[in-house]
Amino acid sequence: MRLEDIRLRDAARNGDAKACNEIAVRLFSGSNGFGRNFKLGLAYLQHALLKKVPSAILLAGEAVPLDILMAQGCRDTLAEAARLGSSKSRLKLGIWMMLRRDERGEGARWIKLSEGGTRKWDAVTFDDPGELVTLLKSIASCDLVDRSEVPLSGALCALKDLSIHDACYCLRAGAQLGAERERFAELVFLTVQLAASRGADLDLPVDLIESSLWSRAEQGEVEAQYALGRALAGSAYGHLKWDQLARRVDVRSSAALLLRAAHGGKREAWLDLAEMAPGYTTSCGNREMARFFLERAAESGLVEAQRKLGTALLKDATSVERAEVGVYWLSQAAGKGDTVADELLRTLVLPLPELSAEYENTVIERIRAISPDLGARIALARALHLTRREAMTFNAKQNIRPWGLVMRGTSKENPKGRLAPSVTLRMKAELERAASFFNAASTSEDTLVHQRSRAQKQIFSTLSISESHFFAEEIGRSFSHYGFGRHWAVRAAPLIRTVLGDSRRDNPASE
Repeated sequence: MRLEDIRLRDAARNGDAKACNEIAVRLFSGSNGFGRNFKLGLAYLQHALLKKVPSAILLAGEAVPLDILMAQGCRDTLAEAARLGSSKSRLKLGIWMMLRRDERGEGARWIKLSEGGTRKWDAVTFDDPGELVTLLKSIASCDLVDRSEVPLSGALCALKDLSIHDACYCLRAGAQLGAERERFAELVFLTVQLAASRGADLDLPVDLIESSLWSRAEQGEVEAQYALGRALAGSAYGHLKWDQLARRVDVRSSAALLLRAAHGGKREAWLDLAEMAPGYTTSCGNREMARFFLERAAESGLVEAQRKLGTALLKDATSVERAEVGVYWLSQAAGKGDTVADELLRTLVLPLPELSAEYENTVIERIRAISPDLGARIALARALHLTRREAMTFNAKQNIRPWGLVMRGTSKENPKGRLAPSVTLRMKAELERAASFFNAASTSEDTLVHQRSRAQKQIFSTLSISESHFFAEEIGRSFSHYGFGRHWAVRAAPLIRTVLGDSRRDNPASE
């Protein structure tokens, strides 16, 4: 580097305005030992631009290409240069304004004032992106405007302002000008995302959108894989219908894309795959695969999948072990605030005689004073709506779960077993209290059931308490109660239809 260049840089670093201006000129032109760098040149002019020095404003407005000015947010600088009489700045400002629907009229005025504008533009409204393309192609000097970059910069600015209409206008112009493929595809996808989330119209050709989504999907963009996968399956993406994103349904390609998205962390894709799998006509289309996908969605924490999987398992359960898994997933969903899952769990709760809270607490405390074990059992029976036989026979260490109780059943009552979930804060609190008690302090857990039952009857008789006031009604030896399986499904049919729908494709876990 020449000595004079070193001195020039030192002077610029010390705030010399002339030195900064000289370096900016060299950076803009790429001459006298400096490589062309518009961004760095604008940085050297920053202090002068803030002070609104006319020479600096005109230099930036005339020498810096429009797309760079747009990317750096130099709208005010360009407007000031246009007001100072710079024809090049007027043309650039006019084109910039053309990219916005509400500024198009003012933009046309600046173009007509510039040397690059002639009367042939007087009758042109520029509402059609093709008219803007014609204007950009008519500009002789590429140093003023990078024809393919300007529409893309305009689209990016529009997206920052959440203007989907303006973004589509710019992208349609960019498509005609042969914009760089990857960046163009990325901007199209960002526009699709914004439209899908805001419910806005997407004024772009479907083939342009589909090709852009494919491009982003091939680059590993998970959300693009998910959007295109749903569209190719014939499903909406956000507020956008599938035929706005894809030209035709292609289930094979959809499944491949959704699988890639699911493995990439898009957990909703597992649920889409689960709903698609039973309908496949290919050899891989089976209900076991659908069940696998639904389990993956539930394991990822997706509430809707947890609700569906739990409902399906509980509906088709033929054993209490199978039903327990279903209740577990429903409790996971309910714990995250899912009201439908909570309603389904409540259908498993037996009716219980009502007592005043004061009377109930008084009686339970008196029983605890006589027998802590019985007190804990009866308190849990009241909280979880258990029958007397269930309260006396459950094994705390084997039957208590974080979500409730698993009643295995006996030959005298409820042979199939039953599930008693905790669905209220009081239920959960009493369940935790009982679990803590039986794990640490119970002295009669290992006593015989008939001994425990005899002690309970004696205490109730001593305190003059009626058993029918404290326990749910006995189930007896019925095999058709609504604990789980098809009999429960009949009773909870409206809720089950809400969750699983009427078609078999919505119940992948049923086989």
